[in-house]
Amino acid sequence: MLYPSAWRPLAATLAALMPAVLCAAEPLFIEHTPVHCIVAKGYPRFEACFQPAVEVGRARVYFRGRGASWFFVEMSPESECYSAILPRPTSQLQRFDYYIEVVDKSFNAVQSPIYDPAVVPTDDGCAPFLKKAAVRVGGGAVIPSGFAAAGILGTGTSAALTTAAVVGGAVAVGGAVAAGGGGSTDTTRPPATSPPQTTVPGPTSTTRPGATTTTTSTLLPPPTSVTLPPITIPITITLPPTTVTIPTTITLPPTTVTLPITLPPTTVTIPTTITLPSTSITLPPTTLLGLRRASEPLSLPWQSDLLLRGGRGQMIANGTALVYLEAGRTGGTLAGAAGENRIEMQIVDGAGVPGFWRVTIGPSSSLVRIIAGDGQVAGSSFVFRLKGVPGERVVLGVRVAP
Repeated sequence: MLYPSAWRPLAATLAALMPAVLCAAEPLFIEHTPVHCIVAKGYPRFEACFQPAVEVGRARVYFRGRGASWFFVEMSPESECYSAILPRPTSQLQRFDYYIEVVDKSFNAVQSPIYDPAVVPTDDGCAPFLKKAAVRVGGGAVIPSGFAAAGILGTGTSAALTTAAVVGGAVAVGGAVAAGGGGSTDTTRPPATSPPQTTVPGPTSTTRPGATTTTTSTLLPPPTSVTLPPITIPITITLPPTTVTIPTTITLPPTTVTLPITLPPTTVTIPTTITLPSTSITLPPTTLLGLRRASEPLSLPWQSDLLLRGGRGQMIANGTALVYLEAGRTGGTLAGAAGENRIEMQIVDGAGVPGFWRVTIGPSSSLVRIIAGDGQVAGSSFVFRLKGVPGERVVLGVRVAP
């Protein structure tokens, strides 16, 4: 089927963009058990894993005393995960903030939520720590507020070594440390893209199994004609004393009209009011191509990976479109609209075994935000951590450009 000439540039543009959409790299996932307390007499040790590990370019732990500037230490690979040693907190510091940031080899950054562990005088199930350490801190040329100067090597890019035993945990460390690069101090926000400003009260983890994504896109032919309903248009024209004959039926030829139209310098006045009767105007197929009526719906493509034993869920788009989903990978389209769409996701059946639900919805340019529930957003993808209990629910807002 041949497309009208006005649609050929659009079809070429979609064909050029399609490979980029199909080959877009998946974001990194952070697997980290939040630390809820550290001992004031030691150098705390933090751990995190990243998937896929082969895509990791750099990982850091950002930290600060409450209301102070952000500093960071570099994370070093250790077995299949990464670890970092922080400076020793002073006894005057009651709590501090930290979060983990990982950057892939394409310079895309992913950040964890901000956590606020307490600083306690004795070990009571807190994070493991070292009695002695030499830590290189990045983010400023001063000692981080609330942390002791002992053991801090200052800013730089080379790593420093330390040999000590981990206290407060069952892990032994032979030599580790944190390395970091210097940077400017920002007192109002972290030195990287600000992570979600939330405090997570309990341990969480994200598991992302490997998968192969296959996407099929179909380019539908454009509409061939648009018929408008009868329209009554009252027109008042002031022209000079002359006679103007306007036909009641206007048939436009299949041609392109470029507006505005410049008339020659003249003054036309007609002391009369002309009211045109109701009439139907049928425009040729090429006149309104490329225009979308405000009420015309949009199709939202979606893909679901429900990794939950005995699990079954449902998605509701804008309170009307309902889709039931079985465990595993499914996909399709939902009826949406330009602007923000409300997507409700709920677990219907589950065996009580934890899992997660990953959904990619809307075009790659759409924006996803969490309205209710808990999860992690990366671009147009969302990961919902599940307990495996029926009734678990999350509500998303998916904004699509018109």
